[in-house]
Amino acid sequence: TAFNAEEEIEIRDELDKVIEQGFTTIKIKVGKNVSLDLKKIDAIQNNLNGRAKLRIDANRAYTEDEGCKFVKGLKPNFIELFEQPCHADDWEANATVAKLSSVPIMLDEPICSMQDIEKASRIDGVSLCKLKLKRFVSISKLTESINYAHSLGLEIVIGDGLGSEINCWMEAKIASGLIENAGEYNGFLKIKPEARILSNPIKFQNGFLETEDNWKLQIDRDKLEKYSIYKEVIYK
Repeated sequence: TAFNAEEEIEIRDELDKVIEQGFTTIKIKVGKNVSLDLKKIDAIQNNLNGRAKLRIDANRAYTEDEGCKFVKGLKPNFIELFEQPCHADDWEANATVAKLSSVPIMLDEPICSMQDIEKASRIDGVSLCKLKLKRFVSISKLTESINYAHSLGLEIVIGDGLGSEINCWMEAKIASGLIENAGEYNGFLKIKPEARILSNPIKFQNGFLETEDNWKLQIDRDKLEKYSIYKEVIYK
């Protein structure tokens, strides 16, 4: 789950809240100010007491120098990975940061093909790639790409922070049996419940996606009609 607190008192309270909700992996966004980012991470680590793993995500925001400064000052305590330090197109900057990092680096935005996965596998310090269904187009292609990454020694995280219920459910199904780490397919929680388009909604509790026995994906046609802005008839 994402984490928003900045001040120490807020950090302590939010940590207690998300852990009480069942989350065991917490994503921390950084990238605005190296010194303040390190201070925030340190406060989180000091209050975490091993109750969860941390994923740090710069979301392409650091320059090469900033990324290097950040990883040099970062304590590895409870940190599972550091995601996308620098711009997606700047492979060299990300590689430089990865070589200096004491925690595994995960590349996200530049990974859109098997060629990108192979390129990432050759970078010292890059141990993971983030894959998304929307980038690999089909279930079979994403599954093939996960297996290919594993064959190269890379760990894979799946998930889309902007995914709808359907997308998140499909990614979770793909991950089942292939991925052992925590998925990030909870993007649909950002959509107001009344705007979600499944007639039998996916439940999210205790940090897990949950569906009932014999659950089937079914679209609420009235909601789909309500939120549609364009239609095209493919066949009759």
